[in-house]
Amino acid sequence: MPEETRKPGVSRMVEPPASQNYPPDQEQLELLSREEILATPMGAGVAAVPVPEWGARKGVLIRIWDGRERDAFEGSIAERKDRMANFRARLCAAVICDDQRRLLFTAEDVSDLGKKSAAALDRIFSAATRANALSSRDVEEMEKNLGGGPSVDSGSSSPAASECPSPDASGK
Repeated sequence: MPEETRKPGVSRMVEPPASQNYPPDQEQLELLSREEILATPMGAGVAAVPVPEWGARKGVLIRIWDGRERDAFEGSIAERKDRMANFRARLCAAVICDDQRRLLFTAEDVSDLGKKSAAALDRIFSAATRANALSSRDVEEMEKNLGGGPSVDSGSSSPAASECPSPDASGK
């Protein structure tokens, strides 16, 4: 989206340039103090994701999490008995938001969201994992540590209490 038409607070998804010098040597960095780190802008924001599977020129906004929001999502996974069931839809529900960062979906919507186009969900899932530094290695590690790979959602209309589209549904 061109810079001049971008809504305030909406980030573009930009991949860092590939570099043979990453991470840089300590001597190449100006190290930040505690005060400088705490004075930096908050990490949370939103990013636009095109979803052509749902219509030409259609898309969604996704949350860019701060550290607490990411921890809340990972904690919600750990609390579940069927930890990896409908994982893509749960992650999508935990990030799809309006321009004020208010989540559009609730825990009750996750099963229905999981019935949508796999290509569309995967597009949002991939953007969310990039934006929130949730690598495929992190997902694999969660699967390993939480006892197994993805399973098929039962489609029950009464999700477990821990199926919350965490983080913090209030948008704060």
